[in-house]
Amino acid sequence: MTDIKIDAGSVLLALTDALRHSGLRMTTQRRLIASIIDESESHPDAEEIHSLAQREDPKISLSTVYRTLSVLREWGLVRGHRFTEEHSHFEADTGTIHHHLICTKCGVVEEFENGLELDHMRRISRKTKFRILSQKIELTGLCEKCK
Repeated sequence: MTDIKIDAGSVLLALTDALRHSGLRMTTQRRLIASIIDESESHPDAEEIHSLAQREDPKISLSTVYRTLSVLREWGLVRGHRFTEEHSHFEADTGTIHHHLICTKCGVVEEFENGLELDHMRRISRKTKFRILSQKIELTGLCEKCK
């Protein structure tokens, strides 16, 4: 696990640092997967990441993608979301709080922020004496195109 905090678009840099500190090497396949996540404007699942990676490296296996995603999640560099499906979709874990609007018809996912949640979480934490480690809000409905 790493304490490295990352900005949007820097999974690759954080992974490079984490690997260096752990004594592991940066492979071309790990670099490719991190780059795909960095450049993604959506929340790709493992199969989408694999498909994109195969354009660059046709020999990359789906199991390599899953193993790399597992390492990235373990080190806190990416987050996995289930949304309305059984499998995870991934995004860089920048440490910022944001939530997701999910269209139940076409599956589009949009992010939104709400500036009140930190104060609200602190009040809940004080009131319940519960140490809150994370939070997630997913709102489902129909996007503008589908409604």
